Amino acid sequence: MRIIKKVLVPALFLLLMLCIPVQAQGNKVGKASNTGAVKLRFYSEDGKEYTKLRKTVKKKEYAYLPQLPGLEGYKNLGWSLEAGGSVRYRAGAKIKVGKSMKFYAVRRVISNPCTISFCNEMGETDRDYEALRMTVEKNSLIELPSVKNPAGKTFLGWSWGPFAESYPDFKEGDKLRVVENLTLYAVMFDRSTEKNITYQNLNKVNTKKYAKVIFVGDSRTNAMQKALKDEFGRKEPRNVSFVAKNGKGLKWFKENGSRLLMNEIASVGGKPTAVIINLGVNDLKHDGDDVYFSAEKTARKYILYMQQLADKLKGRNCRLFYMSVNPVNGAMLNKKASRREGDIHIFNYALQKGLRGKFKFIDTNTWLHENGFSTGRLYEDLDDGVHYEARTYKRIYNYCIKAVNAAV
Repeated sequence: MRIIKKVLVPALFLLLMLCIPVQAQGNKVGKASNTGAVKLRFYSEDGKEYTKLRKTVKKKEYAYLPQLPGLEGYKNLGWSLEAGGSVRYRAGAKIKVGKSMKFYAVRRVISNPCTISFCNEMGETDRDYEALRMTVEKNSLIELPSVKNPAGKTFLGWSWGPFAESYPDFKEGDKLRVVENLTLYAVMFDRSTEKNITYQNLNKVNTKKYAKVIFVGDSRTNAMQKALKDEFGRKEPRNVSFVAKNGKGLKWFKENGSRLLMNEIASVGGKPTAVIINLGVNDLKHDGDDVYFSAEKTARKYILYMQQLADKLKGRNCRLFYMSVNPVNGAMLNKKASRREGDIHIFNYALQKGLRGKFKFIDTNTWLHENGFSTGRLYEDLDDGVHYEARTYKRIYNYCIKAVNAAV
């Protein structure tokens, strides 16, 4: 019995030692060398750190390099790995991180400068508007920025003159070639003036043409349904149904949404079914530092699938419509939920052109920019720049039903 104990003790000790991870040199234990966090730091040419740009990422993961902070009179070129060095990476570059790194700004003096100044609707400036000011080389093509919505108002775009409340000369994301110094003024829509659709002036489905109208979309479509139901109760629009999922896009529609749509269509008989699809805003979301994000590529995926869907529905007695992705205010969004109005314009234009002959395009985006709208979480005191208030949802609904009824 004693002999057995003497043999077991060393054996157990050896087994325990084999179970203990071997400490790698320079790391504490195990796989820390592959999974530990590292820091990315960013500096000006003279070595002053931009502390707000610091990033902490895991080793062997990818990170996007941020935009260089603007410097009056200088053109940003990119990032170097040493102070005073040449450009190694452009802003927005996607890199695989293996260790902590330092990056230094690379800029050059603008030789023939033009200044673009931005003011509020009254012609005044403050810190937010001053931060938008650009100094670029003559003949540069710039993308127009956004500014946050003040209380009770919605930013619609930019005008050549002050006091405009609708029909902006330019929208967020529009491209403008600069040939001289210029000043642009914010166009602000007063939300208290937005028309409130009542049941009496709510557009009804033309039942002589259609058995049903089906709206397909995401959280904005769900919120539209909720706004209509909450406003009208049992008088909720007749011959209308909704297929939508919050936060989703094309992937969800391929895997689940299309099946739900088919079920809705199958329950209808006789007259045609009008289908209004309003997907895309969630697939245009990306990290704000990812300057290589392609709205064109996203649009091509949509066009290919929607063309296939149209062919599939050809024998189902359907009339197909695509509602534009509607406006966002990029200034209200954080980097991780970035959506650029410029990308939305590209997406909408591509779908309008690419789906011609299969879908009729309903351009609510342009109409809303021209006539005004109210962003905000439905029934919440929160303006997120993406969703809308009840009055806007009802107006979008009315516009779509009018377009569907009028379609040949």
